[in-house]
Amino acid sequence: MKITAIQAKNFIGAVDVDIRLTRPVTLICGRNHSGKSSIAEAVRMALTGDASRVSMKKDYPALITEGQTVGYVVVDHDRGRSAITVPNGAHEHTDERPPAILPYVLDAQRFSSLPANERRTFLFGLMGLRTDGDAVTQRLLDKGCDHEMVKMISPHLRAGFDAAHKEAQAKARDNKASWRTVTGETYGSVKASSWVAPKPGFNPENLKARRAEVDTLAQKIEDGVRQIGDMQGRAKAQADQGARLSGLRESAGKFARIEAKLRHDESALKELQDKVDAEMSKGGKQLPTEPTYKCPACSALLRHDHANGALIEFTPPPVVDSPADPGKLAEYQSARDLLARSVANDKRDLADADAAAKALA
Repeated sequence: MKITAIQAKNFIGAVDVDIRLTRPVTLICGRNHSGKSSIAEAVRMALTGDASRVSMKKDYPALITEGQTVGYVVVDHDRGRSAITVPNGAHEHTDERPPAILPYVLDAQRFSSLPANERRTFLFGLMGLRTDGDAVTQRLLDKGCDHEMVKMISPHLRAGFDAAHKEAQAKARDNKASWRTVTGETYGSVKASSWVAPKPGFNPENLKARRAEVDTLAQKIEDGVRQIGDMQGRAKAQADQGARLSGLRESAGKFARIEAKLRHDESALKELQDKVDAEMSKGGKQLPTEPTYKCPACSALLRHDHANGALIEFTPPPVVDSPADPGKLAEYQSARDLLARSVANDKRDLADADAAAKALA
């Protein structure tokens, strides 16, 4: 970019400036506070739109010459014209926007204050250099680097140069350690290219003896694997038997408790049956709480037996007028049927506990 003219009006110390630049280099000099720095700031702000003397747009009035209300800067250059007005901060370019490098040209300290990675990115972008993994890989190959090593390091380039550099250092360190393990010597680039391992002596009888040892060891390993499999099978069988014995002990241990419950439930069932019979003796109506069925062959009335659940013939008692309480009879019958099912369950559980005790024995 080549600047051809600078005009400034009421911009800090540049009260009235109109400069036509016709030579390659122009030197502006003057006494202190005569406006030299103001002209430099005016050019920077007109080209970039950024003010270095104030940090916020609301402070732009401080950029106007004291006693004035408005100021402006116009810079003509070979790419068009750039201008800015204060205090409103209106910034315009008659042509394309200035290049991204311009702020660094106008402020040399800006580049030096960048972190190392950002400086590198800036310079690569300025020079048009590609730094992605594919570009670096191709440049390594073009330089004649070993293809396998380049292929090995290429994936790490995607994480950046630092990561790839550390990975390369680690691999070099590991390979040097491997070299020392194999050769017993410290690695050296010159030594490595010509180093040849010493040829050991050969004795056919020793080879035959070693092969016999290998065969013996292989047989021992095979026998050991077979023994381990046998021991594992016995251990599993023992564990299964232990689990089964534990279950049998638990089931058999409930025998006495189940038997006592069965006696109690049978006694209670008998009492309820006596109450039902007593109500029935008063001429009460038998209220079946169990479902009844009609035999398809003989049309007899059937229902389930309370003891074993088998279908038996059922004859409803005659219905007669009596002072019996139907509600109480139904209550006794319902409780009796519930206890009958409980007794059946107790007998089943007692049989299971007895079978477990026999199996345990």
